[in-house]
Amino acid sequence: MKSILKQIIKAKKIEIALHKHKIPLTALKLKAAAKLKKIDCPPRNFLNAISRKKKLNCIGELKIASPSKGYLHKNLNLVKTAKLYQDSGISAISVLTDIHFKGKIADLKKVKAAVAIPILRKDFIIDVYQVYESYLAGADALLLIAAILSAKQLKQMLDLVHALNMNAIVEVHDQADLKKIDMSQVRIVGINNRNLNTFALDLKTTEVLLKKIPKTKTIISESGIFKRQDMVYLKKLGVNCVLIGEGIVTARDMGLQIKTLLGKRK
Repeated sequence: MKSILKQIIKAKKIEIALHKHKIPLTALKLKAAAKLKKIDCPPRNFLNAISRKKKLNCIGELKIASPSKGYLHKNLNLVKTAKLYQDSGISAISVLTDIHFKGKIADLKKVKAAVAIPILRKDFIIDVYQVYESYLAGADALLLIAAILSAKQLKQMLDLVHALNMNAIVEVHDQADLKKIDMSQVRIVGINNRNLNTFALDLKTTEVLLKKIPKTKTIISESGIFKRQDMVYLKKLGVNCVLIGEGIVTARDMGLQIKTLLGKRK
């Protein structure tokens, strides 16, 4: 595991411990149970939003910074950009809530209140505490990274995610990650084109791993998508959806870039 990822996980464990000290897991479980009983605030259907047929759906990521590159868009207005994403035809929005990406859980709540499309919490989820936390913050889906979880942890978290009426993207980077997954339990598989050891990008990763995933699953290609040709290539492979952050937020005109990527530019 890349040293930067080890550092992030180490920091995440400390962060979770602090949160548990402030609000115990038992308290979160009680709050989640109370919320589940309410019929006026169910999670939005993330799976349906990213699985629409005859098109390549797109999750737009609100990405201020990354650990490897630093700031990508230092003054990114999350609410304004989220509304732009929604109005431009983006299917769902990914909100980074980890401090290494200059994010926080409050960002998710703010974005959720501003738009009507589903919201994905993107973070380093390593504890069931974070699943309850995500649900209570208004996440409609969350990211589970196979590389940082055991097969047992994946199963436990997926069971909880589905019990809370949310969805999860199970993210894989290589064949070792795929071996951890019980495909009968998984609905959405995200293929990350970024090598965790070198941080190099290669869209061929999607082409290779896609062949090993049942066609009944919703497949998302993540990272390294910057131009219309990338979208065309991935659609031909049979991908259902793409997740794009840097490819949008670094553009001089984000609205125009989205139109170009989605093939809406005249």
